[in-house]
Amino acid sequence: MVKRFKKEKQEKARKQKTATNNTRTPGIKISEAVLKVCEPLLNRYKESHRIQTIASMGVMAWNISLFEKEERIHAQEIILDALPEQLGGEDLAVILDTIEILIERKERMYPHIREYILNKQISFLKNTLTLNVTTAPISDEIKRKVTTLPKEA
Repeated sequence: MVKRFKKEKQEKARKQKTATNNTRTPGIKISEAVLKVCEPLLNRYKESHRIQTIASMGVMAWNISLFEKEERIHAQEIILDALPEQLGGEDLAVILDTIEILIERKERMYPHIREYILNKQISFLKNTLTLNVTTAPISDEIKRKVTTLPKEA
């Protein structure tokens, strides 16, 4: 009897989760939305490495757009710290400007979608870009976890 109740409870939870997942963004695939946000930039280039880079930047911009404006600066600093040191100031400015453009497009085109991209897979084969993403719904507000170190005695 307990096993049956437990199974019914698990099945009910699974159905609720599936229903929630199906209603998060009805009719919109996040991967397609990201590519739509990137479309003006993607149309400028034909080289696969540039197209894949733009798609990656689109995913970054999508996720950054979910943060409050004050937190976006911190997210961009993390990105800058991860870039190769040999990039010059002009290169960094172009990267930041591109991310800002993509963030503005995401906010204008899909302001209601609050799904964080957890994983991405980008491929470019026979002049066709494919983006697959795994997402998770998030709350209305993402904040950076601030940890404080204990004071030394």
